[in-house]
Amino acid sequence: MIYYVDSEFGCDEYDGSSRQSAFKTLDKINGMTLKGGDRILLKAGCIFHGNLIPKREEGEEVITFDRYGAGNKPVILPEKGNGIDLTEFSFIEINNLAIRNPKGGCGIEVHNSKGGCKRHIHIKNCDISDVQGEWESFGMLTGGIIFKSFTFDEPSWFDDVLIEDNTISNVSRSGIYLSSVWVNRPKRTWGKNEYVSDDEGWYPSYNVVVRGNRVTRSAGDGIVVLGAVSPILEWNVVKEAMYNPPKKCFNAGLWVQSTNDALLQYNEVGNMHLPPECTDGQGYDIDLSNKRALVQYNYSHDNGGGFILICETGDVKGRDNPFTGSIVRNNVSVNDGKVKGELIAVVGPVEGTTVCNNTFYASEPVERVVEFFSGDGKTYASNMTFKNNIFIMDGVDNQFHILGDKADTIKFDNNLYWGKHCGVPISHTNAHVMDPQLEQPGRRGDGRAVADFYRPKADSPVRTLGVDCEGLDGVDFSGHHDGEDHPYLGAWK
Repeated sequence: MIYYVDSEFGCDEYDGSSRQSAFKTLDKINGMTLKGGDRILLKAGCIFHGNLIPKREEGEEVITFDRYGAGNKPVILPEKGNGIDLTEFSFIEINNLAIRNPKGGCGIEVHNSKGGCKRHIHIKNCDISDVQGEWESFGMLTGGIIFKSFTFDEPSWFDDVLIEDNTISNVSRSGIYLSSVWVNRPKRTWGKNEYVSDDEGWYPSYNVVVRGNRVTRSAGDGIVVLGAVSPILEWNVVKEAMYNPPKKCFNAGLWVQSTNDALLQYNEVGNMHLPPECTDGQGYDIDLSNKRALVQYNYSHDNGGGFILICETGDVKGRDNPFTGSIVRNNVSVNDGKVKGELIAVVGPVEGTTVCNNTFYASEPVERVVEFFSGDGKTYASNMTFKNNIFIMDGVDNQFHILGDKADTIKFDNNLYWGKHCGVPISHTNAHVMDPQLEQPGRRGDGRAVADFYRPKADSPVRTLGVDCEGLDGVDFSGHHDGEDHPYLGAWK
């Protein structure tokens, strides 16, 4: 059944079956029990006051919300709460709607509140703005599009989540956030689960795709996936996250935690703020308890806290640490770390990570190109490799701070160093100190096209100076594959 809703000329006494007999309010839809296959169409150009809180019969047929007619996307404007509240809802698609919610907590909230799996939830081409109702409490699970599995007696998770081509602006706190209290590892901290192994006591989400979204001026994080197997975060743009937070916070632009085989690719994160007393502020973050995360083909620029944070908890010490094998390759970082003075931060017992074939331009405020910290004062990174990277260091210094008793397992090999401060630490082997002959290094700005100024010229020596690196494939930053898998320096062949 197709139902039409027209806030200007509709009437809730009508049957809603045609444009001429459209319903008027969201309350009419909220009072119905929808069936699989139903389509609810809101008229373009209309403003619908109130919340959309649908309910449905059991079943696996999809229910769709969309717009009809010409004009701007229909706007949902609630007085409080969530603009669209999908509690205990599976098999639903939300397309082409707009939500403004200045007094509420979320634009769209998807809540698994009773346990088990909620399936097939697709949110596409929606505009969410001005979600500020939880400004003072500043909770992570408020903001633009929020998925949460918050059950207390039975494990809960999601399967088949698609968040695609949405625009989110001026929200507090998070732009897009998927979280659960059932994905803690290696030990229980703030959640409900008792982790034994990935097959026992861990309940991640599956088939999660976050693609083509644009998040601007979120007061905290931009895009976060917490607890998933093989999530894909690609072609997203995050700008000016951590914008004017009301209190001390720890945020990054785009990051994952407690995932297996996460893929972060073709994204752009720029202009991350780093207000006083706040920390992190990186564009990207491979956070705690990730296995084999792959960060590739991303453009990062002008982020106050730096390009990337790679961190692990000290709780893995003494275990057969499974949280290893991440790869950071073929990314371009320009003018990152302009507030913190730090380009790459490695915190805690990070292990087995490879950073290869990236191009880094560190501008004037950067003092520390790579900095290693201990989160607990005892454990540090080990078995990390930095290879085939280009470091152009026009900053005030070029420190590579390697600390801890496993410093000899941190390998910098076959990297290129250039710029105003291009000194090479003695422990870095097979170093190249030369002009990489890039197109126009030092150029800044929004858009992946700016990264092309860091492409090597046709006769640049970097195209042939690379060495084999585990984790490197035949595709470069631009997606180019020339059929030859010859090693090279930097993000391009």
